[in-house]
Amino acid sequence: MIASSPYDETSKLKNIVFAGKNDAMLKIADDQKRAATAHKWAFLDLNNPMVQIARHEQQRDSAFSFQNGDRIHPTNDGQMVMAYLFLKAQGLANKNVAKMVVNTATKAIELADNCTVSNTTFAPTSIKFSYLAKSLPYPTDTIPTGWGNPKKSQRDALKVIPLTEEFNQEVLVVKGLRSGNYALKIDGKAIGSFKAGDLERGINLAVINITPQYQQALAVMQLNEERWEVERRLREYYWVHYSILKPKGLLFNDSDATVDSLEKYARRDFFVGATLPTYRKARFKSVRDAWQKDIDMLTREMYIINKPVIHQFEITPLN
Repeated sequence: MIASSPYDETSKLKNIVFAGKNDAMLKIADDQKRAATAHKWAFLDLNNPMVQIARHEQQRDSAFSFQNGDRIHPTNDGQMVMAYLFLKAQGLANKNVAKMVVNTATKAIELADNCTVSNTTFAPTSIKFSYLAKSLPYPTDTIPTGWGNPKKSQRDALKVIPLTEEFNQEVLVVKGLRSGNYALKIDGKAIGSFKAGDLERGINLAVINITPQYQQALAVMQLNEERWEVERRLREYYWVHYSILKPKGLLFNDSDATVDSLEKYARRDFFVGATLPTYRKARFKSVRDAWQKDIDMLTREMYIINKPVIHQFEITPLN
């Protein structure tokens, strides 16, 4: 049972259109919590935590908000905060993507958390090993999208929540190195140079976007974006039916007369006008069936390409 994200009544944006709306939403959340308790369901409150974070940020920027100009629809950073709170409620915080600790002094792998490290070679001029993780890093989207002002990206959320620290740690630790700088290659590709002290403390590979495993995760993300684009068309079709046509007794009536009625309705309703082009296509079952096949195919492909693969690591001194 999930309580809704808030209606923002605290940000200094435009005038509040629905004063007291969030109080009403909190009353609904209380009812949800009581129902969850009575039925022994899990309960997640998105409203109060997001309000608390927003109020903290509004102390330095009175116009800060997780919502668009309408004060209700979350921006990309708001949706990332929602994802963070959801994952945290699942008990997944502080579990590594993977962590490996290599000790050059003892020539041993001291730790391989959520991964396998094998075929280790400690040579005078290099350290080599094979690495197979059980999960992939999370590729944080940096492109501002959506509607409203200002447009934000997922990356903006990292300024206000510890998502990287709690959920996106793919750590490489190398102990016992002599002082100096070292080059890291993965599958023969130069990833970067690091000081011995940094490698001793551990570097987080999950935030380096040129690693092969990050690029693999990025491909999964792009496939999911494509899946969402197709799924959104079906969502718009069903929104028209349940929000507009059902109250008029026209649920799943996709006749030409219904299209004519919607075209007239669209002249005075922005949302109907925005979804009407999609509805004109989706009212044909063959089109909806084709879209569903696309969704199924993209979903299957995501589960094919999201499996981590073995990578070859090489660490060599630069001086």
